[in-house]
Amino acid sequence: MYQDLQGMKANLYKCFITRAWDLGSQDGIAGFLHPEGPYDDPKGGRLRAASYPRLKGHYQFINELCLFVEVDHHAKYSVNVFACQAKDNNRFCHISNLFHPSTIDGCLTHDGLGAVPGIKTDDNHWDTRPHRSRVIEVSRQSLEIFARLYDEAGTPLEQARLPVLHSREIVAVLEKIANQAFKVGDLEGGYFATVMFDETASQRDGSIRRETCFPKNVNEWIISGPHFYIGTPFNKTPNEGCSHNLDYSEIDLSAIPEDYLPRTNYVSACTPAEYALRIPRWKGTPVTAFYRHINREMLSPTGERTLIATIIPPGPAHINTVFSLCFCDLESLLLFSGYASSLLYDFSVKTAGVGHINVSHISALPLPSLKCISHTMMRRVLRLNCLTNHYSGLWASMRIVLSEPDGFALTDPRCTWPVYETPEWCHSCAFRSDYGRRQAFVELDALAALSLDLVEEELITIYRIQFPVLRQYERENLYDQTGRLVPKGVLDLAKLHNVDIRQRLNVSTFTGPLELIGEVETPGLGVTGGIVWEDPKMEPRMKRVYPPPFTKCDREADMRQAYRAFQERLRSTADTIPAQLES
Repeated sequence: MYQDLQGMKANLYKCFITRAWDLGSQDGIAGFLHPEGPYDDPKGGRLRAASYPRLKGHYQFINELCLFVEVDHHAKYSVNVFACQAKDNNRFCHISNLFHPSTIDGCLTHDGLGAVPGIKTDDNHWDTRPHRSRVIEVSRQSLEIFARLYDEAGTPLEQARLPVLHSREIVAVLEKIANQAFKVGDLEGGYFATVMFDETASQRDGSIRRETCFPKNVNEWIISGPHFYIGTPFNKTPNEGCSHNLDYSEIDLSAIPEDYLPRTNYVSACTPAEYALRIPRWKGTPVTAFYRHINREMLSPTGERTLIATIIPPGPAHINTVFSLCFCDLESLLLFSGYASSLLYDFSVKTAGVGHINVSHISALPLPSLKCISHTMMRRVLRLNCLTNHYSGLWASMRIVLSEPDGFALTDPRCTWPVYETPEWCHSCAFRSDYGRRQAFVELDALAALSLDLVEEELITIYRIQFPVLRQYERENLYDQTGRLVPKGVLDLAKLHNVDIRQRLNVSTFTGPLELIGEVETPGLGVTGGIVWEDPKMEPRMKRVYPPPFTKCDREADMRQAYRAFQERLRSTADTIPAQLES
């Protein structure tokens, strides 16, 4: 009865949409408010091909202001206006990230002057301000770009999924990404993806069982989503008796031993021989024999970051809340990981507007490989990920790349580049301070932007518009004089005892409560005083000293500085450089 819905999940509202087209007159108009399924369902190509020639306006909302109080505040829906009869070469109006319908009329009548508002205001409220640049006219050319970015190779433009596009400036960036000549999928058998153990089915068939404990070695570790974060394989460890995904403690990367492993929530439930047989294989080899890219399968498009990925060492398995990729060579793995850790890849995934990611999304991502940029990126990826001796093989394999001269684009005593003294991995090889790791990620953003041919302002625009939660954290975060991120408990303690966090504390002259003061050797300052605090949500459990002054960072300024510094380096060293460096 409903030809355009074949292959899709049966939802009654979709039947009403196509029925309205059949019943409408030559000049008839039909308007609907419905979920976003027709535009992001991988199996909805046939319905999209019938919708786009009829669509006049698509206005996508997020229910954060609870206009529908009985619906979850994360829910997405849209107002859709269709002509009942299809039109040739039709274009339609598209506005995303709406929170109130008044913004639509405001955007359509706006004069186009001023900066484009983001998703949130600077005081952390959902932004309902209009701007003319929010109105995007989607044409056949636009659909062709979307098909290349968000769909499997060969998908007709008429069936392209519709991304979440905040402004016209964002479309220009997406076009540059889509125009990249080489994609991950072009590796042609050079990578292999797997979800490994299904969390439910693999317990039922006796492959794994639930038990929270420290693994005896890396082969007993079964990875879950909270274990890792962006470029950080050791992000959190389950607490004893872990019962849910918030029952974890953060890991202090500066304090863990060189052979550290976090607790695992699952262990093997069968014999070692049987367990080995149940591990997926690639080219005849168990995937656990490879260094692998791993990312969380579930996405949070409105969260701080959307694409959560890192590199894991040989040995561990994982459950299907994440999936991993083996690459045919370590250079491709490191390069892909560098882009996956940047805001640019995150932005590309975030605009897809989907709640889950799979290998088809990954295969559509670009993979530029300019040597002048890729080696610089790889060194940062190695120092971010190689946190324990489980990565010593990866480190040793890349000794030529690591031996090339390098350093941070920022000069700050809290942000020092580890000295390359030996080709063997050691504890001091990695970036461990919060401040230094933050700077490394900022520099990956700049390098990715240069590699993808983005100008400086396009990188800044993406950050301002698409990452409101990250911007909020950047405005709030404070760093002490050792480069450690200051916990809220330390700030509360300082406020309680009237400690001025804007100035240095001197142990010999301080007259406040002695239990607040500890001595610490700080970069460039020598021995000074700081606030002593034991964070109950951080492992290993220990008292840490946080020496003031506590300062904020400016991510926009740091990204600009990094972009210009690498731009200058590339001008002087590169044989082939991105087009905008010539200007």
